[in-house]
Parts: sequence; C-alpha cells; structure tokens
Amino acid sequence: LSHMGARVERGTIHHAACLPLPVCRTEVHAAAGVPTPDPGQRSDAPSDRAAVPSPRHPPAFYARLWRLVRRLAVLVIGATVVLVGVVLLVTPGPAFVVIPLGLAILAGEFLWARRLLRYLRDQVVRAAGRVSGRFSRDGRPPS
Repeated sequence: LSHMGARVERGTIHHAACLPLPVCRTEVHAAAGVPTPDPGQRSDAPSDRAAVPSPRHPPAFYARLWRLVRRLAVLVIGATVVLVGVVLLVTPGPAFVVIPLGLAILAGEFLWARRLLRYLRDQVVRAAGRVSGRFSRDGRPPS
C-alpha cells in the first residue's frame, strides 16, 4: 500500500529515512502484553482510558524526571545569581544583597545551600549585635 509517498504496512507507517512508528495504540499495547478493549466497543470515558497503563514509562518515571529537571533549573538559576553577586563584589553593585538571593534560590532545593544561608544569616545577626552594642540609642559612641 502507498499513501502520499509513504510505504504503509500493517501496524506501521514509515518513510525511507524513518524508523517504524506504531499507528494504533492497541497494537502497541498488544506488543507490550497489555490487555486492551475490543476496538469495536471503544469508549472515550476517562475511567476506561485510565485503566490501561502506558507501556513505555510509568508515572513514577515522569515524577523523577520532573524532579531532576527542576533541580537542574534551580541549580543553574541560583548559581548564576550567586556568580553575578561575586562579580558585584569587585564592581560597584549590591553584592551583599545578590549573593544571599542566589543562595535563597539554591536553598529551595539543596540542603547545603540552606545550611550556608543559615550560617551567613547567623553571622550577620551576631555582627549586627556587636556593632549595635557599641553605640548608644542616638547613634553616638558611648563616652
């Protein structure tokens, strides 16, 4: 058989440069050993479609893939913001605002960044307490 320049065989449609692709979901399921309903009694009800699992990838695969993609995106964005902050240390700019912002982005996904951010916050609070103890309420050093 031929259709618009493509060679058509039972179960596949492919061109000379393409790999065979499944045409019918029923045949894909049959190849994977998954039972399918009779094609003459096909139902589009969501419960019928959900009862037949996909033979290629289980839902857990997509959850792991999404988690990996999300972690990679957070790593790239957070590291970029931290690196911009490091550049701002030697150029004019708010490096002491940008670096913690990058660490906060990373801390949303990585425990090491959360611990580093907490350590830096504690150090800033401790330094602010030492500085504020050296001055009176009106801003002048004690006499």
